Amino acid sequence: MPNCKDTRTDFLHKLSTKIIRENQTVVLEDLNISGMVKNRNPPPSPPGRGARGVGAAACETLTHRRATAR
Repeated sequence: MPNCKDTRTDFLHKLSTKIIRENQTVVLEDLNISGMVKNRNPPPSPPGRGARGVGAAACETLTHRRATAR
């Protein structure tokens, strides 16, 4: 039975493959995290998650690798 990490990794691999196959142009935006941290009244974030969320960096990395491999 797969654990949570394996399930998340499998989903990210499938998602990044689908994004690259279905789109001719993919744009990924870097957020100004330091500016968001300095904000005195930030919007509430889900408990236990950072500004980027769980797996966002991994998804970005996988998508970039798949895009440049072609």
